[in-house]
Amino acid sequence: MKALSLLLMVAFSLQSFAQTEIDERFIQNFYQSCKADNFIAQNHLNAGIHYIQSGQYKRAINKFNKSLEKDETLCDAYYLIGYSYQQMGDFEKSIEYCSKSIQMYSGNVSAYIIMAYSQLYLNNTEEAIKNFQMAKEIKPQKIDPYYGLALIKYHNSDYAGAISEIDQYDEEKSGKIKKRDIKALDFLEEKLTTADYYSSLQD
Repeated sequence: MKALSLLLMVAFSLQSFAQTEIDERFIQNFYQSCKADNFIAQNHLNAGIHYIQSGQYKRAINKFNKSLEKDETLCDAYYLIGYSYQQMGDFEKSIEYCSKSIQMYSGNVSAYIIMAYSQLYLNNTEEAIKNFQMAKEIKPQKIDPYYGLALIKYHNSDYAGAISEIDQYDEEKSGKIKKRDIKALDFLEEKLTTADYYSSLQD
């Protein structure tokens, strides 16, 4: 489904990270984990994604809830609701709905990624790392978890560790990479290379 391969990158506005020079963005891809049992549920889901694209998150949530009324097993609707709440600043609800998605299907990588970023917004770095790691185990070829872990390590001044995450991704990646993913990754790599170089001069 084309709509569920949509890439959305979110401005990185964590207070704990906001005082750095890097212009970060979260990489949160929507990966399909389950299919709707009926056409109406799928239509509501697609309409909700359309509303996300235009920043109409309340309307998106309404559509996702309607899709769940038609098909309560549609696990992707839950993490999409979680994403919508994240964008509205309700990180607790975001985590709640991503957890529901994972309970329905434990291999839902997008739910882990979105939940991890919501946990970062709440400065719960330890849980965020666990969820990024879980996402990496589920889909080691996807950029999202490596990038999230690299950001955390960058902000903890673990530049070598952050570079290692990107190197791991380079070894595991497969398929096409979104242009916006590449742009974000290249920018982070540039910052990491510079930071690691100056850090080595101080050792």
